[in-house]
Amino acid sequence: MILVTGATDGIGRTLALELAIEGADVIIHGRDAKKVAAVHQEVEAAAGRPMPEPELADFASLSEVRQMASRLLARPYRSTLLINNAGAALAAPIAKTDLAKWQRMLEVNLTGAFNMIRAVAPLMIALGAKVINNSAMTSEQTSKLLLDEIRQRMPSKNEPSRHQDTKRIFLFKTLVPWRLGG
Repeated sequence: MILVTGATDGIGRTLALELAIEGADVIIHGRDAKKVAAVHQEVEAAAGRPMPEPELADFASLSEVRQMASRLLARPYRSTLLINNAGAALAAPIAKTDLAKWQRMLEVNLTGAFNMIRAVAPLMIALGAKVINNSAMTSEQTSKLLLDEIRQRMPSKNEPSRHQDTKRIFLFKTLVPWRLGG
């Protein structure tokens, strides 16, 4: 099972669709209920089967991230891959961007991903799960590269994930290892 945060647009939507088509059970996440529902239906239609219930949370809100993590931990099935893709981008040059917009971008892109990992880390470590943090802002080429990276790191159906390199976070492009803990 794969949780894709920020799955309502761009890279996240493409990843969710492609992974579901390839056979993965994908949990869709977003902050806009209508977009989440639409992408969830689109993914189910593309995959030809039901997907797990989607998740709604604003990654700029610590309480919403914690509530989402609690819901995920209460599910009877567990995610073995978390793709932190939720992101906010600046629509204007930095010289014309106010501090509030800058802080929101940092809250979503950095702090939200950090909070999500911290909230689910104990269970993910126990499961030998993986985390991928995507910090790219463009979708078509990045989606293809990220999908290739995910395919290489996913356990095969015949190989338990505990035998793979399981306690690392793969930062897009640089692939810098960072221990989850444990």
